[in-house]
Amino acid sequence: DFWIVDLERAVPMRFATTTTSGSTSIWSPDGNRIAFITKYEGRDEVHIAGLDGRAEPVPTTGDVFKYVTDWSSDGRYIVFLVVNVENGQDIWILPMDGDRKPKPYLTGPAGERAGKVSPDGRWMAYGSNETGREEIYVQSFPEPGHKVRVSTDGGQFPRWTEGGRQLEYVNGLDRMVVSVKEGAEFQPGTPRKVFTLPANIT
Repeated sequence: DFWIVDLERAVPMRFATTTTSGSTSIWSPDGNRIAFITKYEGRDEVHIAGLDGRAEPVPTTGDVFKYVTDWSSDGRYIVFLVVNVENGQDIWILPMDGDRKPKPYLTGPAGERAGKVSPDGRWMAYGSNETGREEIYVQSFPEPGHKVRVSTDGGQFPRWTEGGRQLEYVNGLDRMVVSVKEGAEFQPGTPRKVFTLPANIT
């Protein structure tokens, strides 16, 4: 099940009961809705719910397994991951206006995952194993364009911080951070280690 916890009072409240394990969820930018994955017609599917827990399914692709990874700060796009036999993992985006017709962002023989849109809505950070090892990359958004590799020695699970002026990711047990220069082009600095996690953290 999904639960919401009041952080000031440490009071939990059941938000929604789901029919799948390993579900993912994300808040809308205004904090009034939640997108999550649960079963719909025999497959994982994106659902959107208000804080009352009433969920509306949004049909996307026919693939069985999916994960939501981000909701752009302007509220216009939900980013989700599709798992399939042909490509392994692909990144798709779901427009939140118009006919809500999903479209692929990155598909191909390499596995791409953990897509995160920058706060200004111009860039997508994600992990890809195209070199045989997962690294962090950034491309333009909402249409992919010139690709920039950010990590130098492996990386997973990118996250924008400092209003988009930094990009953080994990490399093994090391938490890495990269400064980003402002400008028309994406210009990352050199990755540096912030701290190392304890060995018993999964």
